[in-house]
Amino acid sequence: MIAQDFRLQCLSSLQEMEAISEPWQALENSLADGLHIFQTYHWCKIWADHFIAQNKGFQLALYAGWDGDELSFVCPLVMRRHGPLRIGHWVGEPFTQYGTALVKQDGRQDERLALFWSELGKAKVMDAVWFRYIRQDSCLASYLCDKAALLKQEQACSLGLSAFSNWDEMEQWFRDRHSKTTRRNRARNNRRLLELGTIEVRRLEKSQDLQQALDDVLVFKAKWLEESGLRSSTFADEDSISVLRSLIENDHPNSACRFYGLYLDGKAIAYDIGFTSFGRFLGNVGAFHPDYKSYSPGIYLMQAVMLDLEQSGFERFDLMSPVYEYKARWCKDLDDIMDYGLALNWRGQLYVNGYLMRVRPLLKSTLDHMPAGLQAFIQRFKR
Repeated sequence: MIAQDFRLQCLSSLQEMEAISEPWQALENSLADGLHIFQTYHWCKIWADHFIAQNKGFQLALYAGWDGDELSFVCPLVMRRHGPLRIGHWVGEPFTQYGTALVKQDGRQDERLALFWSELGKAKVMDAVWFRYIRQDSCLASYLCDKAALLKQEQACSLGLSAFSNWDEMEQWFRDRHSKTTRRNRARNNRRLLELGTIEVRRLEKSQDLQQALDDVLVFKAKWLEESGLRSSTFADEDSISVLRSLIENDHPNSACRFYGLYLDGKAIAYDIGFTSFGRFLGNVGAFHPDYKSYSPGIYLMQAVMLDLEQSGFERFDLMSPVYEYKARWCKDLDDIMDYGLALNWRGQLYVNGYLMRVRPLLKSTLDHMPAGLQAFIQRFKR
């Protein structure tokens, strides 16, 4: 029985995490699921090398379960103090976009999960866990749906790449699924873009090229956010940018980066950063030069990326959440994504029911209505 054979540990140090690297990778390879990319060892290790190793205010709370000498369960959490409260988050945030656990598939998954939920409450490591980005097909979803507070619900979108194998087939696929007006507007934008000069799509692989391109992405993002009156704590945070600089150079096949650029007469006008795992491409960061907004260069690049992925043998193009209009034009497969707050004691109840469900939405609404300059000033003190 699982109760006798299965033992669960909560690892709290980077050294303990590194010690299970080989069995962790063996577990992710046995599952071979691209939706687990954000719980793979190399993804989590890159984040931990910065935020844990450099003492950025986080403590590892990584749950590892063993059947004898075989690692059969991994749930990579991290604890961060919010005043007197100890709150759990996913390792890898803000770039982790799907949250789940790795569980060996042998018919005993539910028993392992039941012990995890039991130990999570008994361990007294955290007061509450903010389980973000839980897909409806995650192994954690059913328990959280019953026991946790639902904080947010949205959808993620994706597209199977088997529908086309060349540009003409992709164009036909698009024409068959959209109105005449949508097709005409898109064709006009493509034509106007091509009339500007020589258009080239490149896949960037050299370290120097990757880092220079990321510098461009940050400039594009900052200008677009400013012009749109929006804010992004991720792209204003030096620690997160440092992690992203490491992630884009990751070439491990279970979480490798693919970085594309769109160039007009040799000048970069759009970028698309994604990560690949077991036949799935997950688009993580996109940016375009604001001066070319009217030409929709990001849409043109996305189409070129999809075609390159299909020709490279990838099976699914995942644009994750939220489902913006430009995503919905291509990706018609939708999956529900939920954020949950799970209280583990009375202090956690105050955090989940008081802060996450009431105070935080009110603060966010207030911040959204502030002038952009004041928003940017406040974001500097967020982390």
